[in-house]
Amino acid sequence: MVKMKHKKKYHLKNNYKNILFILFSSILVIFMQNSKFLKPIFKIYNEKYLKKEFINESKTLNKSISQAVFNDDIKLSETTNKEIIYDDMFFVKEIKDDKPIIYLYNTHQGENYLKKEGTEYTPNIMTTTSYLNEKLNDKSLPTIMETKSVSKVLSDNNWKYGYSYRVSRSFINDVINEYPSIKYLFDIHRDSGKREHTTLCVNNKCYAKLLFLVGLENPNYEENQKYAEELSKRVNNKLDGLSKGILQKKGKNVNGVYNQDFSNRTILIEVGGENNYLEEVYNSLDILSEVIFEFIKEELNNGL
Repeated sequence: MVKMKHKKKYHLKNNYKNILFILFSSILVIFMQNSKFLKPIFKIYNEKYLKKEFINESKTLNKSISQAVFNDDIKLSETTNKEIIYDDMFFVKEIKDDKPIIYLYNTHQGENYLKKEGTEYTPNIMTTTSYLNEKLNDKSLPTIMETKSVSKVLSDNNWKYGYSYRVSRSFINDVINEYPSIKYLFDIHRDSGKREHTTLCVNNKCYAKLLFLVGLENPNYEENQKYAEELSKRVNNKLDGLSKGILQKKGKNVNGVYNQDFSNRTILIEVGGENNYLEEVYNSLDILSEVIFEFIKEELNNGL
């Protein structure tokens, strides 16, 4: 009995030590992350980690898409209520704020851009969306970006590539339930076509052209269209010709909704094409982020 008592005391003492160690470690990590001297080191580490993740994700997605059936316009009415399988290792990446108002995602995560000579990997749409995510957060617009794998969910559920909008719809539903503060949703895509059709060059600086897509089978599409038209107009006010305008889609073999029925501030934007370089895309996103910032700032100031 005496030995048992000592053993219990010993374990209790160890537990206190463990708790104190964990508490001290947590405080130390928080201090290091917020230190003006050590913060740049954490930033470099995170950027390298994200780059590695994007490289791995790009390889997986490219392989998946090359084997897929390209019917990406399956109508919403054709989807089912079947439970979707997720993997807990994929998550919504939150950058700065507990109450984000912007959600960036990519229904087609494997859309690539031109690989620059001498670089290690082929940049894709998630690379560019991460850049936009950073730009918006830097402008004090709380933004999160979806990093769950669309291709993995498709594979786990034995769905073809055409059901990608079903997957992104489930992602939207989850993130809105988790963050009711989200009001602005952007599905970022890459267009396709010849370089001269997707590129604008002004004063020896080239940009990837933007295109706003509106699904006319959304019952309330008029509001989304007004929103898209306003963003497109503001983009062209900053650089004439950067936006190619509005593409409307409906009818047979077309999705027609593109998940824009979630709110009147949900929009799909095509950024450049497969013949654009990352630098050209970034040049366009610099302008787009300014337009988004100015538009949202006005809405918030007007209490909308």
